[in-house]
Amino acid sequence: RPLAVAEYWHGDVQVLRNYINATKGVVAVYDFPVYYTLKNAIHCNDFSGLSCGGKLPGVMGLDPVRSVTFVENHDTSHLAVVGGKFGDNNQVCRAYAFLLTHCGIPSIFWSDWSDRGDEVQKQLTALCQVRKSIGVHCSSRVNIVAAHGGLFASYVDGKHGTVAFKMGTGDWGPGGDGWVRKACGHEYCVWTKGGL
Repeated sequence: RPLAVAEYWHGDVQVLRNYINATKGVVAVYDFPVYYTLKNAIHCNDFSGLSCGGKLPGVMGLDPVRSVTFVENHDTSHLAVVGGKFGDNNQVCRAYAFLLTHCGIPSIFWSDWSDRGDEVQKQLTALCQVRKSIGVHCSSRVNIVAAHGGLFASYVDGKHGTVAFKMGTGDWGPGGDGWVRKACGHEYCVWTKGGL
């Protein structure tokens, strides 16, 4: 069955959930609540908004199978009403690192891939390889271990292993043996255990 995605531009997760329910669940939505929360968290280095009672924000935290996550799209990249572009290359890569290693259906905006240079492409490629190798999927279980000023950290279970993820200026690393660092950039790091 084909995937249908609606661009219902609203920051209230309940409004989006009502829309999904009205379609009897056959439509996914661009997760604007996650977009707004993640953009603010990365710009302020305060990740407390990424944990809502131990769950991720937005549709991602309530119904990740119907959450299409994004950093930028054809509207957000140029409209001042949303504050303009998401950020510089480091901020964009940090956001993609979060989205590509967590539940939901991540999307990469073509201009982020094609116009931000080789280093961004290299980081996005490494993050996509982690998602594929570990088997992270739209409903992967996420265990948030830190979400506060300076640090977000989590473990994400895939079909073939586990991802440990950290972003922010705070120090953190996964506990135990067997973790291998697979991707890193400015203020983020990704480790894996297992995988193909």
